[in-house]
This record gives sequence, C-alpha cells and structure tokens, in this order.
Amino acid sequence: GLPGIPLAAALPEFKFVLVERMSRRAGFLRSTAAVLGLSDRVRVVEKDISELKEKFSFITFRAFRPLSEIMGDVEKILAPGGVVAAYQGPEGEKQARAGAKDVFEWESVPLSVPFLKGERQLSVLRRNA
Repeated sequence: GLPGIPLAAALPEFKFVLVERMSRRAGFLRSTAAVLGLSDRVRVVEKDISELKEKFSFITFRAFRPLSEIMGDVEKILAPGGVVAAYQGPEGEKQARAGAKDVFEWESVPLSVPFLKGERQLSVLRRNA
C-alpha cells in the first residue's frame, strides 16, 4: 500500500507492487502514482494479501493487522531468502516472533518517530533459504 509510494519516489531503480484490498484506497494509490510520474514502476493490485499468488523478494508494510495473524500469508508470497520489513508497536514484536517459527531470522530495530510518544520498531525478518 502507501509505503510503496515514497519508496518508489526515492528508489527509481526499483519496481513496486502495492497491494491494497480496498477499492477507494487502491484508486488513491493509482492516482498518486500517476500524478507523481511513477506509473511505469508502480503497479497497484486490488486484492487481500491472502489472494496473492506472486512471490516477492522484499515485502514491507505498516502493520495493518497483528503480524502473527498474517505470517502464513506472508510466508506464502515471500521468495526464498526474501526479507520482510514491518513497522509496528512493541506488542506486535512479541506476537510476530510467536508466528515466525523457524522459517525466519529476526531483527528488531527501535525507531524514534517525531511527535509520537509510543514505542515503534521495524521488525526485519529474513526468510531462511
């Protein structure tokens, strides 16, 4: 979804697939990519993560559901050796570690977010080959 827009703007050498299940949000992403001249490198897929069949080497998202709830779906679409980067709160890490099994190597990077008092982190999961 949305994290892909600034990433596409900052990283012109890469192509991005943005997954958004809600029509209104998918339309916003398509319009934003077009206005910013990113349509040649940004593809918006209007589906739930559980419906995807493609494999990806890198997946990033703002934790829209507890990571432990979507680990099975993420595991299905992540290529061997691929990486997941999820922005989440401290409770999310505990839940995600429980769901990560032995399929992933885990790293947690604390984040300092301006104007936000709560703790946040970037959970980086590397899929074992």
